[in-house]
Amino acid sequence: MSTPNSPSKDSEANPSKQDDPPEEWQIQLSTLKSQADDAFRKKDYSTAIQHYTSCITLDPTNHILYSNRSAAYLSNKEKSRSLTDARKCVELSPGFVKGYSRLAAAM
Repeated sequence: MSTPNSPSKDSEANPSKQDDPPEEWQIQLSTLKSQADDAFRKKDYSTAIQHYTSCITLDPTNHILYSNRSAAYLSNKEKSRSLTDARKCVELSPGFVKGYSRLAAAM
């Protein structure tokens, strides 16, 4: 049994990935997400949606991406698509409270 300050056996066998340099897809994902966030701030929702969609292609289990794309769809008056993404966000991360606010906003 590990104590709070000691590493678990899993982390001893698999060193922290934080020490590893990011992989190419992670760099691409970060760049695309920044572009999507910038487009959203500029109220260019169609571009934001395109970039978030590209991000989701690279990391389809990232609930934040679905949450952000849901907000972009809603801002672009695409409630049905916003609702679909909000549902996916909550499915992927039931503890992510913002997902439920996205869900409510899209209904």
